[in-house]
Amino acid sequence: MAKRICIIRHITREGPGRFHGLIKKRGLDIHQYDLSQSLTLPDPAQYDGVLVMGGPQSANDTDERMTVMRGFVSGVLDSGTPYIGICLGMQLLVKAAGGQVVKSPRKEIGFFDPQKRPYENILTGEGKKDPLLRGLADRFPVFHLHGETVVLTPEIRLLATAPQCPNQIIRVNQTAYGLQGHPELNASMLDIWLREEPWLRESDPGEIKRQYRTLEPGYARVSETLIRNWPV
Repeated sequence: MAKRICIIRHITREGPGRFHGLIKKRGLDIHQYDLSQSLTLPDPAQYDGVLVMGGPQSANDTDERMTVMRGFVSGVLDSGTPYIGICLGMQLLVKAAGGQVVKSPRKEIGFFDPQKRPYENILTGEGKKDPLLRGLADRFPVFHLHGETVVLTPEIRLLATAPQCPNQIIRVNQTAYGLQGHPELNASMLDIWLREEPWLRESDPGEIKRQYRTLEPGYARVSETLIRNWPV
């Protein structure tokens, strides 16, 4: 029987993107839940892996949706189910592990910072040894879409950093990972985000797409490595 993967969207436009095909390529069985449609979630212990995507909410929100998600991610940690959290999914993981989610010193949006330098993740010494990141270059490009960041506890391991926003990739225990950026981004997702994401509506779509085409091979290598190495 194929191993089962639970994918959770907080909003329909933020799906698994490039990850979806890579997970299917591994022969894994995907079950998706969209919290913008229903707040009913499964027991994470019923799955062999959990992937939680990004979204416009804050992990600090007190509404029912985030209350449900904080409980769900705590359940993932209790069960030991392998986990990858993207952006909001990473921030929920930090909250569940006892850390904090706070306003970022600056919003990070797009492929390049205000000084026209590409956003990158830089592996720490521990990150270079981590099995999920095995095979990645010491520095690699990342797309950002966030206005909050995280404060780590001593037990949360920092695997990748960056000058503008230091806490980029983290690990909790041995099998729960969080990534602040969006390695799942593909061309079709970018088209949707350019139409629907408020923070991108004032961007030049042609320029954003040109930047994506230039950086896309690096994004593909990162996403392929993550899903290949994911311990499920």
